[in-house]
Amino acid sequence: MMLSSLRYIGAMAVVVTLVAVPALAAPVTDDYLKGYAAAILAREFNVRAPSLRVSGGVVQVPGAELGGADRSAVIAALAAIEGVQRVVIVSDRPAGRSR
Repeated sequence: MMLSSLRYIGAMAVVVTLVAVPALAAPVTDDYLKGYAAAILAREFNVRAPSLRVSGGVVQVPGAELGGADRSAVIAALAAIEGVQRVVIVSDRPAGRSR
C-alpha cells in the first residue's frame, strides 16, 4: 500500500511539473516575431521584406515588398505565429493622397 501511494505521489509530481513548465516560458518579443515572420515570408512565399516591422505583436509588411504573393495567404500564415496580435499590409501610397 505504501509503495502504491509513493508511485501516485511521484506521478502527480511529474504531471504538476509538466503543466507548470509552459508557464515559465519566456514571453515572445517583437524581435523574435520579426525574425519568425521574415523566415515564413522567405520560406513559404519566396519574399524578402527588409522593411518588415513588428511593434506590440502587430506585424506590418509593406505591400510593395510582397510582389505577387497572395496577400490573404500571407496574412493567414503570419497571424498563425504564436504571439502575433494582428497583421497589417501597409499601403504603398501615403495616407491622405489620392491618385
